[in-house]
Amino acid sequence: MVVDAPAEKQALAIRPSVLNMLLFLSSNRGQEILMSKQFDDAPVSLFGGVDRLVTDYLGIANHRHWSAVLALCDAPPATFDGALLVKHMFSTVSANWLGCLEALERPPSRQNWRWFDPKPDISPHNTSPEVTLERALIAAALVQGRRDWSNQVPIASGMAGSGDRRRAIDLVHERGPGTFDFVELKIASDNPLFAAIEILEYGLVWLLSRQHRASLGYVGRPPIEATEVRLSVLAPSAYYRELDLSWLADGLDVGLRELGKREGGVNLAFAFEAFPPRFSWPAEYSDAALCGLLDGRLPR
Repeated sequence: MVVDAPAEKQALAIRPSVLNMLLFLSSNRGQEILMSKQFDDAPVSLFGGVDRLVTDYLGIANHRHWSAVLALCDAPPATFDGALLVKHMFSTVSANWLGCLEALERPPSRQNWRWFDPKPDISPHNTSPEVTLERALIAAALVQGRRDWSNQVPIASGMAGSGDRRRAIDLVHERGPGTFDFVELKIASDNPLFAAIEILEYGLVWLLSRQHRASLGYVGRPPIEATEVRLSVLAPSAYYRELDLSWLADGLDVGLRELGKREGGVNLAFAFEAFPPRFSWPAEYSDAALCGLLDGRLPR
């Protein structure tokens, strides 16, 4: 349990964040954002404006609608520039981030970017296929003595409005020293485009959190100190409906690689992944078989 510090200690604790923000605002990038129309009052969400940016860029009404995804895959944008989309998304989230830093009255939650703190328990009333699968995978990994998988890793609790407080990465995999996978798990909800944008947003917050890790108290947390992060969407093969999503995956991958090199010299990547053939859920699996699902992820 985190106990709130007295007001004086809170003020002292937040000064490095404020100082860091002021230094950033005085930099060329900070001035560029301040001069843009993106930086107004403190935003309610770290991701305010991102949905509109994505839909406008792709020329669709709502990226949560399957009809939009089907239309895009039927006739992929000939001029789709993933690097440009990622760059604009990062600029938007960066502007929101600065507003959130300015509005901070106390340090963000100590739970952000935690590792290794798996959450296998689930309410008996929660029948969501994605939640039940996620908890089953983590429970199986624990039984098997695995320490390379965790789940529900918060990214921005205490940083922004209530809408971001519960933002967490479904599954996080430590592939090796300084190397992680951030996984958005899907069974039947939303669609691949929406899922890709969601995990991309989390990746952008990771990059900003890493850049500001000293002032936010994140130093030493393995996910934050990582130098290589792969963002992925993991779902059953049927979830992708045999669509050609290579235009989207390749574009986002290129954009993230360029962004990572430009904004901190880290390796960022993106991929759509599928569970092994004949996977279904809900179904009965042994703990070893559930771990095999994680180890047997396939590129989509």
